[in-house]
Amino acid sequence: MTALLLDHCVWRPTLECVRAAGYRCVTLWELGRANARNGEVLALTAHRRSVLLTRDADFTNTDAYPLGRHAGIIFLRITPRTMDAVHGMLVRALRRFSAAQLRGNLLIVEPTAYRLRRPL
Repeated sequence: MTALLLDHCVWRPTLECVRAAGYRCVTLWELGRANARNGEVLALTAHRRSVLLTRDADFTNTDAYPLGRHAGIIFLRITPRTMDAVHGMLVRALRRFSAAQLRGNLLIVEPTAYRLRRPL
């Protein structure tokens, strides 16, 4: 099962959704690292063998965070209005892709779809 590290910007309802779906997760806040910078966050995911779950669009920049060189990133394109739909897509994606399939890849989750970006 995929272990997740939730970025500081992930909303509490998302944390509750992921935990209710049975996934192991921990937040940066729970680790006492709520102020960690992006590079530190990715280092934590590698150390903990977790996939990062974030709302921070900076992590979708594959020049700054090249595919194949991190533990895996899930980016949520979410607003308060689309929260339920995105949560549904997130759970579907987590059920489809194993931790090994997410490793080094970028999963983008939107209200009506998700897509997995892999290294070329």
